[in-house]
Amino acid sequence: MDRTPSLVTGLESPLAVAQDAGKADRLMVVEGLGPHWFSDYWPSLAIAWLEDGFPIDVEIASLLEAASDNTALSQQVRHKAFALFVAWRRAQSVRGQ
Repeated sequence: MDRTPSLVTGLESPLAVAQDAGKADRLMVVEGLGPHWFSDYWPSLAIAWLEDGFPIDVEIASLLEAASDNTALSQQVRHKAFALFVAWRRAQSVRGQ
């Protein structure tokens, strides 16, 4: 089943632009990282927002971990997802000390 990109089109704007317009939405990032896309396009845009500082929570971290194992995605996207996941996990363990 092909998903409609209507929930994620905001990811096409840089994070700073979306934030200035009040349109930086967590749901867009969650949808963009979902396993239902047949290309790297939406996951890579969601990852770009995360790299630019969009906050990562437990659900987003779980999606990043899943994306890092998703062989339908390119190696570059999987590595970026894994790097963000590892950085988030390390930050969580530091906070817990």
